[in-house]
Amino acid sequence: MGNRRPARLYLPQRHWFIGLLMLVMTVLVLGATIASCGVPTKPTQEDAMQDVIQLLEGQGFTPNIGLSGTYGPGNVIQTTESGAEGARPLPSPVVFLWASDCFPGQAPRTSAFVLPDSYERRAGSVSMGVKILALLLPSLNVDRSAVSDYTMTLGDTEVQTFAKGDLSHQFSEKCVQALVQAMEDGDQIDWFSVIVEAVVADSLTLRILWRENTSVGARASQKSSIKDQLGRILRGAASSALPVSASVGVESESDKITVLQSNVPVIVGYRIRPLQPVYDK
Repeated sequence: MGNRRPARLYLPQRHWFIGLLMLVMTVLVLGATIASCGVPTKPTQEDAMQDVIQLLEGQGFTPNIGLSGTYGPGNVIQTTESGAEGARPLPSPVVFLWASDCFPGQAPRTSAFVLPDSYERRAGSVSMGVKILALLLPSLNVDRSAVSDYTMTLGDTEVQTFAKGDLSHQFSEKCVQALVQAMEDGDQIDWFSVIVEAVVADSLTLRILWRENTSVGARASQKSSIKDQLGRILRGAASSALPVSASVGVESESDKITVLQSNVPVIVGYRIRPLQPVYDK
């Protein structure tokens, strides 16, 4: 009896299977728990655009949907007009008077302004894909039978600012008379505001990826159309004397990719202050 070996313990095969299954389930549950507890995910383009809009609005700026070049600091805009049922807000403000006419010799001061990350960010610039562009530039018409994809990059941004004291009592006689005439025609003074600040990007680049087998003629036609559209959108008072095509040029080009770049600043958002009448003492 002293030489008897202890009986070997065998685990039935189904127990091995159950143990392995429990281990796999534990790993899966642990992975799901980690994923649900804050593994960062890349924001969608819509989220990124909303971040930009919220930042601008949170600091009192009006986002410049459409990137109109007319909302520069010092310009006087009209936000309300007379309608059949009384005063009504304009869908988009219209420029009533230009800064160069109303505040001659005055120039805004500048300071840095950082936009949040968007679709992609490189070297301080903000790049946006097709979905964001559809929100920001709804009027841009691109022929998708020729264009496979496109992205827009805004360069470094800054704030151009007029202090309240810079503009007070500086209104030119020409603009005073224009406002007086508007009042006599039935407009109200509180329908008008002056743009005191604007968030401005120093450049805009549009990268166009062409579809395979797009002909040279189709690329040339679409490139010309996009250049003209961007030029009309981005031009402001400062470049109104220039031809439309002067504001957008070709940075590089191949049979696969064309890169267009603006040579005028791009207004991303603006802040206004209502006009207030000043009475002689």
